[in-house]
Amino acid sequence: MLKNNSIAIKSVTVVGGGLMGHGIAQDFATSGIPVKLWDTSEERLVISIENIKKNMRFLGQNDLIDDVVKLITPVSVFEEAVSGSELVMEVIKEDLPTKLDLFKKIEKIVPDEIILASNTSTYIPSLFADVLRVPERMLITHYFNPPYIVPLVEVVKSRYTSEIVVNKVVDLLKFSKKTPVVLGKE
Repeated sequence: MLKNNSIAIKSVTVVGGGLMGHGIAQDFATSGIPVKLWDTSEERLVISIENIKKNMRFLGQNDLIDDVVKLITPVSVFEEAVSGSELVMEVIKEDLPTKLDLFKKIEKIVPDEIILASNTSTYIPSLFADVLRVPERMLITHYFNPPYIVPLVEVVKSRYTSEIVVNKVVDLLKFSKKTPVVLGKE
């Protein structure tokens, strides 16, 4: 496992522990990055952690399971989950009104410098940025399934997204051994 002292983003919250969410949390934690994992119930969070352990056994990483799981903090209180992280990544169902409401809710809780990302492959980032008070912090980081195996991550910026935000996210993805591809347009 790597130390995360050479990157700008040192803590992540993954909102949604389902198929993609738990795998993304696992991927960050495997790289030594502390992750808060939020889902709608304690039961879903337990399932997410068990799925991470199962994934790691499948990959033959039994010796890393405890270290990786220690870096993932399951949190069922939403405000607590999104507070204190430098990147909040949404990984919930592909429903635009639900996602928009979620980002508005997140923005009310986190400071303006916190980066917001969606794992969506369905919607363009400007749809999310348009509802935010600080639209330049929003982008898409689209992982492919399974995220802890497939290295490619599409990074999609909106017409507002700051290059500083893009660069910080790309650096984080490279640190976690991903291959980020910044798309030229939405």
